[in-house]
Amino acid sequence: MNISEYVDKVFEGCKADSNGRISTSLLLPVFNETIKAVGGDKTVTQEDVDKGLAQIQLSEPNTITKDEFLQLLQLAGK
Repeated sequence: MNISEYVDKVFEGCKADSNGRISTSLLLPVFNETIKAVGGDKTVTQEDVDKGLAQIQLSEPNTITKDEFLQLLQLAGK
């Protein structure tokens, strides 16, 4: 599964609203479930998520679009 497919799956599973957004409060469990699913042993904290969110420009507070989520994932990969 490529990154775009992953993001689509996350947004589908989180039941994005009619504007294609999900709540940023869902990010912590998404990241930790994903790490666990791929056999990783790292745990992401809310502080980690907040630091990442502070580095991208959200178009609306407390929600994130697919494009913004992709930016966040790219930051995490660095």
